[in-house]
Amino acid sequence: MSNLTSFVTEAFKDHLNFLSVKVAIEGVEYIALPAEAEIAPDLDLGGVSDQAEGAVILEKKNFTTMPRVGTRMLVDDELFRIHAIQKSVGNPLVAIEYIGATER
Repeated sequence: MSNLTSFVTEAFKDHLNFLSVKVAIEGVEYIALPAEAEIAPDLDLGGVSDQAEGAVILEKKNFTTMPRVGTRMLVDDELFRIHAIQKSVGNPLVAIEYIGATER
């Protein structure tokens, strides 16, 4: 693990001590760091798409496979759907943006 990766991971864990939310995705519970969702309207066929309501940051190593967009998730026992997943090579963290759950 690089020094930068170690620093990011340790900073993430330190922040969890002060501010965290309980997240459940596909029946697995995690402790995550709450974050602001990237707010930018997306133009889709038929109009502007829904905006993410919030985001959580988790360690990538928590997932053997990433959840899919549209998967339902609980954030502090409130139901949402995954709106977007932001990850990058070399970054040990992943940001999951969510939006209110609607019946499909």
